[in-house]
Amino acid sequence: MSAPVWQRRRAAAAQVWREFRGNRGGLVGAGFIALLVVASLAAPLLIDTTGLDVVGASGAALEPPSGQYWLGTDETGRSVALLTFWGARVSLLVASPRPCCRCWSARSWASCRPISAAGCRRC
Repeated sequence: MSAPVWQRRRAAAAQVWREFRGNRGGLVGAGFIALLVVASLAAPLLIDTTGLDVVGASGAALEPPSGQYWLGTDETGRSVALLTFWGARVSLLVASPRPCCRCWSARSWASCRPISAAGCRRC
């Protein structure tokens, strides 16, 4: 694309950011979403996987929210908060942009080659 096109796009993006920055509720919402994304991505580092195991569940079935279980427990005694953060990683993977249309196969995303100028190549 030519230089004027990129200049218009940059100017439009700057205007959108200025307007968004003035919206306090939008900033709070964006911060909350960013916090959830970071917590979900850090889940393998923060969560002990034994709490996700049905056999090793430490809580009672269907406990209400408390200091120990922020969102309560499920029918097997596992923490709903832990399950939510662990499961959000899958949602983030599905929502992540793919470099190639054929990367939806069972092969890993990291093994995909980038799109060439001629179009999508097989992964």
